[in-house]
Amino acid sequence: MAIDQNINFSASATDIPFLLLPETDSLFLNRALRLRNLAPGHAMEAYLRFMAGVANAQHHAMASISQTGRPTAVPGQPPLAIGSVERDPAWQQVLRQIADEVSGMAPEGFSTRLQHLLSTASSSDLESWAQAYLDGDFTGSDIGIMPLVAASLQVYWAALTRQLQDVPVEARHAGHPSRLCPVCSSPPAGSITHAGAASQGLRYLVCSLCSSQWNMERIRCVSCGDSRQVSYYGIEGTAGSIQAEACDACHVYTKIMHMEKDPALEILADDLATLSLDILVGEAGYQRYGLNPLLLTEPELAAAE
Repeated sequence: MAIDQNINFSASATDIPFLLLPETDSLFLNRALRLRNLAPGHAMEAYLRFMAGVANAQHHAMASISQTGRPTAVPGQPPLAIGSVERDPAWQQVLRQIADEVSGMAPEGFSTRLQHLLSTASSSDLESWAQAYLDGDFTGSDIGIMPLVAASLQVYWAALTRQLQDVPVEARHAGHPSRLCPVCSSPPAGSITHAGAASQGLRYLVCSLCSSQWNMERIRCVSCGDSRQVSYYGIEGTAGSIQAEACDACHVYTKIMHMEKDPALEILADDLATLSLDILVGEAGYQRYGLNPLLLTEPELAAAE
């Protein structure tokens, strides 16, 4: 099945690249390394180490995932839109592979439950979990497995982006909000400002699912687009490299990370390690826009913190 939709890697006639697809060979390995480096002495050390193990398992799964079928693009929608891609069963094998690899690292109570869930779950159950995650429904009794479901879907969608490397994608789709990923239509985990080369100082939103990055101007609310009522919050210990961009127009915030101040930053890892910033901004009356699937947890996992 061919993707006949054009991908325009520039948002305009400028040389600024609009879309950056993930480097799938190193994506999860870099995340695992960053999580391990952030863990020592951290208040959430055990949980960061566990998530480093999950990221390492994702790296192994990415290397072994079977070739996924190329989805057919739906006109007017992103090429890998979560609402139109028919999932290949390969993602289920990724879930089981990741779970097998990390089960020995998880807290005992959670590990036992995880093995029970997967040993009794049918293919239909797994698809229901996946759909619940993609729909943003985190209210079910199986929320504890959601970080691993999300990890598996991240591997699957990142693998799909390999098929777009040489295929032109439109920077904008009619009616598609700029706050959602132009590749898969998922919300961002946050944003980063790049350092070096052609993207020095440019801000990119980072997809929480496929890990693609898309350009958005700085000092503009990711949620509502306002640029007049934006302010920034920070915490000690980050040297200004990680901030919360808060908007008084819609009372929403997203995190922004500056690689020119810390080239080692990794969006999901550093987000997880700076929950004190989320608490600070939340107490100031702002709600978060975006998603970090590493934060979906329950008491068994939280106890590891």
